[in-house]
Amino acid sequence: MFLRQPVGRGPVGLVVQLEVGAAHNTPSVLLVAQPYSYRIAPYVSAATKLGINIIIASQSENSLISEVKQGIYVDFSHPQQAVEIIRIELKEKTIVAVIGCDDSTVELAALVAARLNLPHNPPLAAKFSSRKDLARSRLQEAGCRVPEFALINLSHPVLRQCQQLNFPCVVKPLHLSASQGVIRVDSLEQLTPVCERIRGIIQESSDLFLRTHVLIERYLPGVEIAFEGYLLQGALTVLAIFDKPDPLEGPFFE
Repeated sequence: MFLRQPVGRGPVGLVVQLEVGAAHNTPSVLLVAQPYSYRIAPYVSAATKLGINIIIASQSENSLISEVKQGIYVDFSHPQQAVEIIRIELKEKTIVAVIGCDDSTVELAALVAARLNLPHNPPLAAKFSSRKDLARSRLQEAGCRVPEFALINLSHPVLRQCQQLNFPCVVKPLHLSASQGVIRVDSLEQLTPVCERIRGIIQESSDLFLRTHVLIERYLPGVEIAFEGYLLQGALTVLAIFDKPDPLEGPFFE
């Protein structure tokens, strides 16, 4: 392992290159990941089995896992600067694909892939997929059925923004996954303390808008069915359809 001089300082921070004998022209896949994501290990394991070289772009200055041969470290809160640093770091390498491994990295992965002229989803579509408020609005505009919803600004009195709500409701962060911070509210009196609780959960976000806004939507009773699949050039492949074993009635859903 060796440390090279950073390509740039400032908001993006230090760029560190970790390399153990990888040839510069070896075809590689770039994985954009949060530094402590549990999804990193399965990707690295799969890449090893397939004989694929994997490079991880993340925002930690420490090594992610021992199997990582190369790493690029950037600040996700400055995506355009992160894209440029990644482009410079990869200019001597053969990158065949860019993958965002979770909701918080899919937009940056799309931006990087677009910059490298690789197959990608439109960055705006990737952003919609990871922002619950934007996704709800877009689906509604397209004529899809969605629950009643409202965007709440936590910087202003919450109750004044919610006089027309029908209960029960669910309050949720705009960007977190796996039902983190999703809480059921059964009355107007419960709303303010629940919003304050969620405010504490979202304070770690580097984005001011995400730290100061939540989505509130009508609670939908009934069985929850999960669908997993992927869409490739218009062709849908179904991986799994399953119902959740326990009723998810709240107040928490993790």
